[in-house]
Amino acid sequence: MFCRRNWQNGLYYSGFDSMKILLINPYCVSDGITPPLGLGFLSGAVNDIAEVTILDLIKENEKGTGKLIAFIRQGRYDLVGFKTIEPNYLRVKEYLRKIKETVPAVITVVGGPQASILRDKMADFYDRDADFIICGEGEISFRELCLVLMKHQCQLDTVRLDELSGISGLQTRINGFAITNEFVPIRDISGLKVDWTALKPDEYPPVPHAGFSSRFPVTSVAISRGCPHHCSFCAAHNVMGREVRYRSLEVVIREIRTLTGQYGMKELHIIDDNFITDTAYVEAFCRRLIEEGFNLRWSLPNGTRLEHLNDSLLDLMKRSGLYSLSVGIESASLRILKLMHKNLDLEKTAERIRLIKKHGILVTGFFILGYPTETRREMMETVDFSLRIPLDLANFMLFHPYEGTEAYEQARDSIKTAMDSTFADVAFIPSGLTETELKNIQRYAFLRFYLRPRIFIHLLREIIEMQGKKYIFRRILRWLF
Repeated sequence: MFCRRNWQNGLYYSGFDSMKILLINPYCVSDGITPPLGLGFLSGAVNDIAEVTILDLIKENEKGTGKLIAFIRQGRYDLVGFKTIEPNYLRVKEYLRKIKETVPAVITVVGGPQASILRDKMADFYDRDADFIICGEGEISFRELCLVLMKHQCQLDTVRLDELSGISGLQTRINGFAITNEFVPIRDISGLKVDWTALKPDEYPPVPHAGFSSRFPVTSVAISRGCPHHCSFCAAHNVMGREVRYRSLEVVIREIRTLTGQYGMKELHIIDDNFITDTAYVEAFCRRLIEEGFNLRWSLPNGTRLEHLNDSLLDLMKRSGLYSLSVGIESASLRILKLMHKNLDLEKTAERIRLIKKHGILVTGFFILGYPTETRREMMETVDFSLRIPLDLANFMLFHPYEGTEAYEQARDSIKTAMDSTFADVAFIPSGLTETELKNIQRYAFLRFYLRPRIFIHLLREIIEMQGKKYIFRRILRWLF
């Protein structure tokens, strides 16, 4: 049964034909403008039982609520869902309040990483403006919720508690009762698929996830989930658990065929946190890329664990199209690395980076400045280390204390955050420094690294050859000033 409720003056009246869902990626400042894969996975989980539209307000550069409300009215949606992350969850509260004021019959659902990280606070924070909150991986839970709503023709007042109590990660306060279900990561993600028809990757501007790419069109893909590591500044395990799981290789290859054949993609950015953990899977993936003759370039822009790399694997990855990867080094201070729970040997890290460079693969280093208790001298050690190893690019991010992490507890008395803040903004100031001094250290790090002739010339060539130059220059200005 489908439950499309007809509209009259912004309210519903009886009569049913099909359910319509709007999934929204809220606006926030972002270095990359790429399809919201999480919403694509949600759409892929329900597009056989509902008509789904994805609205990306980052791509539309739309901050306010006026056009959003008009879009909802025009589309006559039964359910509107929001993805939340740390920079946008405050704005989502504004969106929800406006929706309930103007189109109160619309069912509202909140999910995404921030819903999982702040799961003990989200119900109170959004109150009754959010009918449902889904914590953790949402594909199965969202589908089960939609099936319950369809059974009741999207009438919340007839939904029973027992119909919701088994849905993983679901929170709600409806019909006089409240439930908070524990969420369990999806053990088998092999069959999860992205609804690329709803995402429309070919309509995105040339602003890739990593900022740079070698070919266009380019889009991001996600193949694995989970993180077994315990970095004190990261909350990824609160969303997807610690077990690394992979989607079926056949499903992934079919997806790549769609991206290259239907949408003309020439480059893929695999945004997984731990893609290389299962080297057998990676080897099979690379061989399939070669056998299929995709002639793709691909990169790993989210950070790579170097201990899984060896000479033969790098050779295969390079032959299959890998041209760039990123490494999360974070700090050159042994004391700070210990506080971060980063089990990192700096000399071995340098050796592995040299091995990667031997295969002609570009390497980007990620560093964090301003970690709790970090001194100016320790930050300078990190800058100096970045200059001694053969990196092609480096990103010096200011420490951000995310709730749900150990580092947040260390920093909570001195947190300085705001909506739309990025790693270029000061969110925490270590004792003994001022905001201006911390920002100057970050600026110094970037200038020391990129004003070296070899690095500067390489970067300039990359920018000249790229599409979307205006976005690159905006990013440079935001990070430096």
